[in-house]
Amino acid sequence: MRVYHSIHSPEDKTLYVWDFEHRQLVRALGGHDDVISSVAWNSAVPGLLGSASDDHTVRIWGPGGLRAVKISLSPPPSSSAAAST
Repeated sequence: MRVYHSIHSPEDKTLYVWDFEHRQLVRALGGHDDVISSVAWNSAVPGLLGSASDDHTVRIWGPGGLRAVKISLSPPPSSSAAAST
């Protein structure tokens, strides 16, 4: 069984999945519009991972291809807007 690792790049907002044993890039997953702040692999489903970004989205990447489920999150209210209410 191959073990894959993920690396995210803040410069180009891309998530890279690497096969470190064979030193080769498996997939480059683009789609976020801002810095990727977190990545997590699903331990129950090989190849399934999620990424969260400062663009207020979470993407779930499937093992069979480059498809992603995009979940948009509302940004928290700014402190100035909250103070004026």
